[in-house]
Amino acid sequence: MAVNAAPSREAPAGRLAGRWVPWLVIGLWVALAVVMVPLSGMLSSVTTDSAADTLPASAESTKVAVLEDSLPGGDDNTFVFVYHRAGGMTDADRATVERHYNTLAKRYPPKVVAPAGEDDEAHRRDPPPTARR
Repeated sequence: MAVNAAPSREAPAGRLAGRWVPWLVIGLWVALAVVMVPLSGMLSSVTTDSAADTLPASAESTKVAVLEDSLPGGDDNTFVFVYHRAGGMTDADRATVERHYNTLAKRYPPKVVAPAGEDDEAHRRDPPPTARR
């Protein structure tokens, strides 16, 4: 009984697969990246970053965000402060509110907006000496 022990010129199946499988995986990742990168730019058109969408409806921040969205000017409204006292606002409270407003108005000057319906360029270029609150 003779056994042919001469080495074969062909590589074993596992070794052959080991050569092209990593390149196939890399190629699939590159193809996936080529397809997905252009689509990622469209993601911002279907997502929302509003606080009202992520917070509970009962949260005060959600109520303020909803109120702010309903105001004219949308994102132009920078600050919203609510002062509340169960028994009503006192004169001292009003003085505190006025002081807070004046401090913020110095640091962040209010934008002067022409009244609705006026398209006069002079109103936009030369704001009145006192800004609207």
